[in-house]
Formats: sequence, C-alpha cells, structure tokens
Amino acid sequence: MRKYNTDEGRGKEKILPLVEVLMRELQSLKNTVKEMKEDQSKYRLYITSLHEIHAEQISELQNYLQTSIHNKIEAVENCKMTLTSCNVDSTNNLVSFSLDNLSSFKDILNGMQDVTTFENTTLPTYDEWLANQPDPYESPDEDSSQEDESKPKKPIVPSFPIPPPSVLTPSLQTPESPHLDTEPLRRFNRPVQGLSPLVKDKVRGYTLENGVVDYKPATNIVDELKDGLIEPSKDIPYYQAFFYGRDHSNFIIEDPIQGIFIISIINPEKSERELKSCGIIVRDECKNHIHPLFPKSTRKKRICQLHNINPDIPWKEIKNPQFSEELKTMEDKELSVRYHYKFGVLYAKENQTQGEMFANREESKEFREFLDFMGKKVVLDGWTKYAAGLDTETGTTGEHSMFLSYKGMEIMYHVSTMIPFAELDEQQVERKRHLGNDVVVIVYKEGDTPFDPTIIRSHFNQIFLVVQKYEIPNSHSTYYRLSVVSKDTISPFPPYLPDPPIFKKNKALRNYIISKLINGERRNYQSEDFARRLVRARV
Repeated sequence: MRKYNTDEGRGKEKILPLVEVLMRELQSLKNTVKEMKEDQSKYRLYITSLHEIHAEQISELQNYLQTSIHNKIEAVENCKMTLTSCNVDSTNNLVSFSLDNLSSFKDILNGMQDVTTFENTTLPTYDEWLANQPDPYESPDEDSSQEDESKPKKPIVPSFPIPPPSVLTPSLQTPESPHLDTEPLRRFNRPVQGLSPLVKDKVRGYTLENGVVDYKPATNIVDELKDGLIEPSKDIPYYQAFFYGRDHSNFIIEDPIQGIFIISIINPEKSERELKSCGIIVRDECKNHIHPLFPKSTRKKRICQLHNINPDIPWKEIKNPQFSEELKTMEDKELSVRYHYKFGVLYAKENQTQGEMFANREESKEFREFLDFMGKKVVLDGWTKYAAGLDTETGTTGEHSMFLSYKGMEIMYHVSTMIPFAELDEQQVERKRHLGNDVVVIVYKEGDTPFDPTIIRSHFNQIFLVVQKYEIPNSHSTYYRLSVVSKDTISPFPPYLPDPPIFKKNKALRNYIISKLINGERRNYQSEDFARRLVRARV
C-alpha cells in the first residue's frame, strides 16, 4: 500500500471527505454503544418490574438494538473498504485515528454479548431473574434491633450532590409506560373477565381500577417518575442543597392579584457553575418552582413573565440571616410530608358492615401473613421513629404496630386489629380516629362479597387498595389479587394494575404495593381540594 501524499490536491479532494464520513460514522457508533448501555439498564429494570406477558415488548427492544448496531458496523466497514481501495496509508493521522477507534469499538461490542447477541439468549422468567438479585429491603434502617444507637442517624433526605429537575427524566421501561412512545390510557369501571369482583362496580362518586388496559399515543403530560414514584423532584431539598450556607439573595413580592412570592437567587462563584442549573427558587402560594439562573440583565423580567407577576411591584430584599433559617424550616416541614406516610389497614370478613369491620378483634392466619409481608411488627413504647399519631408513651393505641423503612421514607400502618378494642364503645372511635384520617387505606378482604367503599363514611379516606389471597391449585406459592377504588376527584396514578391483577407474593410485589400507596397519596396532594388547603397552610 503506497503512502498517501497529502500534498496531492487531487487525492486530497477525493480522500478527506471519506475520512470525514468515517469519523462521523465512528461517532455515531460511539453514541449507539452509549445508547445500548442505557437500554441495557432499562431492559433489566423492565424485567424486574414486569411479568412474562411483556416478552413481546422486550423482543422489540432486542431487535432494535441488534439491527441498529449491525447497521452502524456495516457503515463503518464500507467506509474502511473505500479508503483501502483508494490506497490510503494507514499511517495518515486522521485515517489511523479513525481505524484505531473502529477496532476499540469492536472490542467494546464483543464484550457486550448479553446486550448485542440475542439469538442464543433465553429471556429469564420473572422469578429466575429475581432470585439472583440482592434483597432491596434488607438494610440496617429496617431492623431496629441491629441499629447502633451510638451512631448518628442519617437524615431522611437524598444524598448530595442532587441533580436538578432537568435531569430527572421519566423512566421509560416501567409498568407505568411499557412502550417508549405511548402513555397508558386505562379503561376503568369494567369488570375483570372470569373473576368475581373484589370491589363493587359502578359506585357513584368512585373510580374503579381493576387491571383492564388500553393504550393510545401520548397526548397528556407523562408522570415524572424515579424508582417508581411520581414527582421525584419534589423530594429534593433544593434550598438546603444549593442555597443554604451559600451566598444568595432572598426577596418578597406582594402582588395584589397573584399573591405573595418568596424568591431565592443564588450568587454562584465561577467554580460553582453547576449551581446555575437550579439557581432560582420561586415560591408561590401553591408550590415551589425551580429555574436556571437567568442572565442578570433579564432575570427579574423573566421571572415576572413566567409567574404573571406585575413588573411594577417592588422586590423587597430580606437580608436578615434569620429569614434563611425560616426558609429552611419551611422546607423541612414540606419535605416531612413526603418522607413520612401513614396508611390504614382494615380487616374485612365476609359480608361485614363498617361497624363490624372496625370491631374485628381476631386476625386470621392469612391476614397476619399479609401484615408480616408488608412491614415489621414494632413495639410502640419508647418508639422514636415516625409514629403517625400513635401513642408511644402510655399505650392507649396498643402495644405494637406495623412499620416499614422504604427508600429513606418511614411508613407507619394504622392496623385496625392492633388498636385496642373498646368494649363499651360500639363505634370504636379510637380505631376510626386513626384509620378515618388516612388518605389511603388497605382493605384486606375475605369472602366473596365485593367491597363497597360507600360503607366507609370518612371525608379523609380517598383511596382504597383492596387485597385478597388468591388460590391457585397445586401451587406452593402465595398469590394476591389487587383492586383499587378511588374517589373520582383523584386522577389515575401509577403503577397501574395489569390484567389480570394477580401477583405472586415476593419482594417485587411489596415494592409495587408501596409505590401504589405512596403515589396515591401524592396524587391526592394534586387534587383541587387538597390544593386549596395547601394554599391556606402556606399563606
């Protein structure tokens, strides 16, 4: 192969465009490898979250990866052959760099057999994959008996550094959005074929979710999701993470039409450019808004435009250091709601009324098994973690309750049968006082009578997750059926129930149920009624 002389104008005009093509194709191949690595993690998340019924979507993802990578390699090889036919010397800087990169990309691809070679790969079943995964629930935080009291407790906030909302993108491969370009549209209030209903259907004022699913192209806003939970950006203490203890300015604006605004603006050093991505917090009467640090010359104008603030109203700067402490305290209180949850658990036997459900004193073996599955039995006397209003000193609300630590959040269950039964109180006011004030209630149902949500007379109960043990002949495993019924003021929320809504008892199911409970309560925060109460509280 003769050496290519770059001074030869004719050869230069012919070869350099080919080198540029090769460079572009190599860069495209590099991007494809990056996408494949991302798709690999999505694929594994997909396997974790879904049952074998979604193998078709996984197959589509496999075919996409395989076709994409083969096309890229073919394009690069064709470009390489063209250069060779033109007798280009491989010692030429550009060509040598390009071909060396091609070789390294091939090495990367050869080491990614689990992603790129699907022909000889058998898709693992849900249980097979789960059996090889670490237990996400085994942690010192969940076992109080193993805690070292001498060590300081970890704060219930995400670890720093915390990404801004712009990088908190929705999960694409989860039960909430099985297709990359579609958003689930659920058909509610329809009976599940072949199964007796868990919940009475067509109840006025309520919406029933039982697993019947349709899809349509995405037209509405997709829920922001992270680890299966909606609104993850609201879990971040932005003020404490990016403003508190740093140079920043705080302002108050009193708009007679839009209301009161509290604005914090960071004054970052040159070495802290990452702070500019979330350098402004605008607090109105409803919620907090995070913005990038706009140019100083147009900053106030942009903020006024985004929030319909009268630009003629003066901005009052608050320089008192105590004001920063008050903003930190306000953020702590708002985050406390998102890191502490209380859910009711009501035991319902066959054909019972509300009074009879709250009067149950004995627990069946199956109900006890479900309670142990959902949390850990703890002693209330001297309890120092989140107690959800239960008595931790005198025992008026019982000696024990059920508790769960979940992804930095603390969950206390109000179990009807674990709150003392009052012999002289037919209404069982103490039990109703706790369960009746829970937004989300789990109803463990026994028997064939469908649960009727209207028999629970409470203004605060918005969502009921109904659970029943499901028997499968000749199976040694435990299965549960789920159904969710919500007041029609609550919009549907993920993770949505599959069809049929029958689950094997395992860690993934508990993760699924907890996500459903938390998202249900968070969806309630978005309702108009709760928003009105939130405005009153913030003002």
